[in-house]
Amino acid sequence: MQDTIYNRVFNDALVAEHIFLLKSLSIAIDKYREYLNERAKKNEATDLEREQQDLLKYSASRTFVFYIIGRLAEVILNKKVTALYNWKAKTDLISKTNTAVMKGWLEVLQTIFPQIVFVIKKEKKVDSINPFYEVPRSFEQSKSVADELKALLTSQLPILGKQFENIRKRTML
Repeated sequence: MQDTIYNRVFNDALVAEHIFLLKSLSIAIDKYREYLNERAKKNEATDLEREQQDLLKYSASRTFVFYIIGRLAEVILNKKVTALYNWKAKTDLISKTNTAVMKGWLEVLQTIFPQIVFVIKKEKKVDSINPFYEVPRSFEQSKSVADELKALLTSQLPILGKQFENIRKRTML
């Protein structure tokens, strides 16, 4: 049983380029959170930015964003993705500073976060105290948000697709 779980998580397809891609996404999430916090601190944040900030302040938000990105991979890349492990940063972009791929992720996050907030608020349960806390902790609700986001972003791809170009150029399957 443990070998099966280990092999599923650490399979042969797991390579440094994939880990770098995920590390770059993690850094981009931190940078986006810092940007929202700074805007709020200066009292410049819009209501929508404050809601995004609210979503990102909880510990489960990073895992939630990783899940959402995985579910949106085909929309972001605009091609069929058979295995997420195959999504990798281009080897020549791997560096200590991590800027090229991270900037691509920032553009993706800036595009999808307002949509995430919209969908979460739309699907808010009547008895929900704070959906930005609750949704990332529920697999069923996270899946529902991801499915609706996928449809929403796909319908807006002619407009929003340009926001995904840099991550497409900097990664490969």
